[in-house]
Amino acid sequence: MTDIWLIRHGETDWNRAHRLQGGQDIPLNDNGQAQAHQLARRLAELPERPRFAGLYSSDLQRARQTAQPLTAVLDLPLLTETGLRERSFGVLEGLAIDTMAQTQPEAAAIWRERRLHDPLPGGESLADFARRVLDSLHLLAQRHDGGTLLTVTHGGVLNVVWQYAHGESFDAPRSTSIRNAGINRIRIDGTRWHILDWGDTSHLDQAAADDASLPPASHPAPPIA
Repeated sequence: MTDIWLIRHGETDWNRAHRLQGGQDIPLNDNGQAQAHQLARRLAELPERPRFAGLYSSDLQRARQTAQPLTAVLDLPLLTETGLRERSFGVLEGLAIDTMAQTQPEAAAIWRERRLHDPLPGGESLADFARRVLDSLHLLAQRHDGGTLLTVTHGGVLNVVWQYAHGESFDAPRSTSIRNAGINRIRIDGTRWHILDWGDTSHLDQAAADDASLPPASHPAPPIA
């Protein structure tokens, strides 16, 4: 049994502009940097913080920059895990969500309709992406069996985790809010995944610009202390 805290990276300018980032190596903006430090302060002040067995992040810089302030708080080195990367959106990367159908209509349809097995041109299929994410987290859970991990990752990764834990199909519409720099906790017990709590952003001074368009969590859980 392994507990994993999953953090979505802080805000970027592409989040604010509603552009698909995918594998593009976009840095945090000023608000995202502030969110990373607010997250670190929250963990430093937790009265009953677990002893984390490892600190992992996606290798993309927006995740690494969010995780970096945590290294001193947790007294752990930051290890990168490519399996925690966002989905590769291929030809859609860098395009604004509202207008991408004008230049890439077929790829935009694959993305919007959440076609499970159709790869995005130059990118991943939703099924391959979900398999990558689950394989990566299963391996981390096995490596640190009985411990607690902290990971910094991406919105698409978190949506896969939510859907898998709830037995939802990966081609189903998103049913939860996924906040920049939010704390989400799961427990992996063999093949069983449980959501412990989700979407805690009480440590942030302000939400990221792209949060307003996300639906509220279907099954909100109480925030951690």
